[in-house]
Amino acid sequence: MASGASPGTGERVGRRWWRLLAGVIAMMAIANLQYAWTLFTIPLTQALNVKLSAVQITFTLFILTETWLVPFEGYLVTGSALDSLSRGVGSWWA
Repeated sequence: MASGASPGTGERVGRRWWRLLAGVIAMMAIANLQYAWTLFTIPLTQALNVKLSAVQITFTLFILTETWLVPFEGYLVTGSALDSLSRGVGSWWA
C-alpha cells in the first residue's frame, strides 16, 4: 500500500459516480416539470375553470417549497429520528 489508498477505494468511487448519475436523472425528471409547466397552464385553466393567475400561483408555491425548504429538510433529517433512517439508506448506498 505505497499509494496510501485503502482497500476498496476504487469500488467506492465507482459507486459515487452511480449515485451522481441517479441524482442527475432525478433532477432532470423534476426540471422537466418546471420547464414544461407553461404547456399545461391553458389546459389547466380551462379544465379547472380558474384564472391563469391561480395556476401560476400554484406553480410558484411548488417551486418555492421545492427549493427553499431543502436546508430545513436537511436539518430535520440530521437532527431527528430520521437520522437512523438516513444512516441506513446511506450504508446501503455506500
